[in-house]
Amino acid sequence: MVDLLNHGPQIGQLMVAFIKIIFFLSILSFLGSCGNTKHSYPGDTSKFSKFHHLSLGSEESTIASRQLESLNNHPSLLENSSKYLDLDLDNVSDAYDDDIDGDGVSNLIDQYPFDASQGMSDHDFDGIPDFVDFDNNELYIKFSNFQADFFSQHKIVLGILDNHWEEEKILEFILTLKLSEKLINETELQVILLAPFNNSRNAEFDENWNSILVYFNENHQDSKLTRTSFTHEAFHALAARIYDLHPQIEELIPLKYQNDGDLLYQQGEFFFKDHAMNFLFDYKDIASTFKELPPTYYALSSPDEYMAEVGTLSYIEHYKITELYNMKRFINKKIHLESKLHQEFIDYFKSL
Repeated sequence: MVDLLNHGPQIGQLMVAFIKIIFFLSILSFLGSCGNTKHSYPGDTSKFSKFHHLSLGSEESTIASRQLESLNNHPSLLENSSKYLDLDLDNVSDAYDDDIDGDGVSNLIDQYPFDASQGMSDHDFDGIPDFVDFDNNELYIKFSNFQADFFSQHKIVLGILDNHWEEEKILEFILTLKLSEKLINETELQVILLAPFNNSRNAEFDENWNSILVYFNENHQDSKLTRTSFTHEAFHALAARIYDLHPQIEELIPLKYQNDGDLLYQQGEFFFKDHAMNFLFDYKDIASTFKELPPTYYALSSPDEYMAEVGTLSYIEHYKITELYNMKRFINKKIHLESKLHQEFIDYFKSL
């Protein structure tokens, strides 16, 4: 009894240490369970980006995506940090790799994009990850047949990553996909997503990730605008194929990039060299020097945008679906429809 009393302080210290250990282990257990839960998207509380998506997996993914975003925004840091520069050692930098962990699942539809050991969960074996499978979401289960058929036909996963997309808007977008089917067939897209809030843009094609994201914002109250934006991005997705099959289309676009990266506007004897950020210039003034006005002044922002704007208008006119699109966008429509470039696009569509 005396010995026990003499060692009382030591026993007390051991008990405190034991309690600390139990507490620490419980915290680790809690964090581990957080890493394996399904995450809901924050909707209009956060600007969506592919890096934001990567942070929705485990705690490790959150850390990795932050590092990746930092590396991508600050290339000078690449020399000093290589932990997540090429996670799967496939010689493709993670900032450009559409499958960062090398597990065969595209980042945007991979619940654990930094953890190849998690693999792809696909309980119904339809090729669509459970993470984005409409069969697993009571809000979208009514669209599951279309999602499955779309994947079976095009090998493109259609996903909805925000519950602000209402049934009416989803149905309208399904019509958009059907109207754009001939374009989609020609692309190498892997993913099309109805994404969370982004008020700075309506849609975006990502060449490295072979994806088109259509963002939720106030503009999508107008289904015609959504449809026009998507078709525009689809032309970005198949630009290389168009130029391969019809190189004359690229030759007829009156904008070129020089070797130094400057943009050169050319029409007849007119040259305009953009040494700075081209959106600072008034495209309407530039357009006034062109013999054939582009369908929109925005087309003058780059050769790629010129092609996408022209292609979109020609596609809509060729398939006679103008009533379903935002035609107010194309202020110089009549002039373009009489151009040689328009006819070249018509020839391309006839070859599809």
